[in-house]
Amino acid sequence: YGRPLSDISATIKAVKGIPSAFGCLLTPYQMSDLSPSLQISRAEMLRRVLDSTGGLLLFERDTIDGRTWFASAETSRLVATYEDTFLKGRRIDIPGQDASSVQLLADKTNMLLCIMNDTSKQAEYSVRIPGSRSKWKEFYTGRIVKSGEIIKLKFPPGEIAVYVRMK
Repeated sequence: YGRPLSDISATIKAVKGIPSAFGCLLTPYQMSDLSPSLQISRAEMLRRVLDSTGGLLLFERDTIDGRTWFASAETSRLVATYEDTFLKGRRIDIPGQDASSVQLLADKTNMLLCIMNDTSKQAEYSVRIPGSRSKWKEFYTGRIVKSGEIIKLKFPPGEIAVYVRMK
């Protein structure tokens, strides 16, 4: 569950092509502990999917809340739409960006620029859209941007944006 990236890389290397699923742990996870569970955000789920090579493991208990179900549905919708890209695509770091927050996912057909605030505080991003002659559409809002454009985003904790290169 979670990171560090070195452990994830070592695991992927050790399984030699067998799909690996990393995950989110909803806490508290003891069935006898009736404390409200913490939310798992869209950013945390998307980050784990990008780290994985075969899906996402979500360990939950009966007290999962609506925010976590919403995050699961929104992440699943993205992954279902671009399943082959998530399974076979390359994860590419963007120069000058923190790869844990901004990452490009690409295969022969699609490119997705994923921006995630997987922190507990508001975060600001200034990201240049890759390429030179393409339009990109934000998956959740439909906002259109052009390659080379610098987008500036302010995200509350757990928020994401995924820009998809249009064909």
